[in-house]
Amino acid sequence: MLVYLPEILDGLFYILGEESPEVRHICVQVLKHYSAQIKAVTDRKDQGLADDDFSVDFASMTNILILHSQSEDANIQLHAIEWMKEFLMLAGRQMLAFYPGIVNCVLSTQAYIGDHRRACKECAKQVDEVLRQLITTEDDSQSCKLLDTATLVQTLMDALRLQSMHTKIAALRWFHHLFKTIPNKVFTHVNEVFPLLLSTLAHESDEVVIADLYVFAEIAASKVPADADLVSNVIPTEMKSRLLESVGTYFIYSMHCLLGTFNSERSLLDEKGLFIIRQLCMLLDADSVYRTMSELLLNSQDFKFISVMVRNLNLILLTATELFDLRATLKSVSCEDESSLFRCLYMSWCHNPVAVVSFCLLTQQYRLASQILQHLYPLHFY
Repeated sequence: MLVYLPEILDGLFYILGEESPEVRHICVQVLKHYSAQIKAVTDRKDQGLADDDFSVDFASMTNILILHSQSEDANIQLHAIEWMKEFLMLAGRQMLAFYPGIVNCVLSTQAYIGDHRRACKECAKQVDEVLRQLITTEDDSQSCKLLDTATLVQTLMDALRLQSMHTKIAALRWFHHLFKTIPNKVFTHVNEVFPLLLSTLAHESDEVVIADLYVFAEIAASKVPADADLVSNVIPTEMKSRLLESVGTYFIYSMHCLLGTFNSERSLLDEKGLFIIRQLCMLLDADSVYRTMSELLLNSQDFKFISVMVRNLNLILLTATELFDLRATLKSVSCEDESSLFRCLYMSWCHNPVAVVSFCLLTQQYRLASQILQHLYPLHFY
């Protein structure tokens, strides 16, 4: 009877929505029977004990499950998701071809609130865990055609645009997993994904923003070869060469885009700027974040914005526990790398008088601080 299951499975799931409890109970028993048969056949195949050429048609039935996993009937949806989980366990990487549809189902269930569909949501989380485990670094090869990366990325982008906080977080965790596991394939879509990540930074939930910054940091730290023109068109060649000595192209690109977003959306800078920069200093190297931002600010012609950014960066530098090591480094300028960092920050900090004086005091450059104060307030020194 398994050979006919793809033809009748759709009808069985519709029967699960019947009003009669007796009919629904019988249908559940039938589905359990078929589920046990599928598992038995698959186990025999895996052990090489099958005595015929019959194999379970997972492909035809998976499309049916994807359809019913989005049903408005909670009973139908739960059984469809449970079957999907079984298929993932039994068919394994054969299911990669259906990832966009399955991931869309998983993400949509995360928006449910309350107890009405709690079982569906919890089962979908289990499906999500199995989905992640099946994607490996082998899928980053161009020869691997099972996973439709473009459609999967589009599915995640669509989910990220939805209102549900939990759906956004689930989508961002997927992006983080993909950028870590199959970076070469996913980075071909970075120009589409990155603007969406930047806009998500304004979300009211800190949990969403933190999940977003994990993806942001993964992109910034990537060593995947980048387009040569990615930053050449936005910063001078000399600055690019200087920055590339310590950070990668995507790091420069990420910080440039972030500063551009802060400049165009001052409310984001005012409300979440300090929080975002502190989180990035934890996720990335604080020295590199400050050095790169400082260099890029010098390329801006908006002096008011530079002053505001320097004020924020200085406040974090003076007070944040995440920057303890950077403060210690700046207090002991004894080698070329440390002195170059001081010079780099000092040039930007000069756009804000209060910040540059406190910076000199922090770094124990007391004579320089005195000279700056004499220049700013000459009458007070006579």
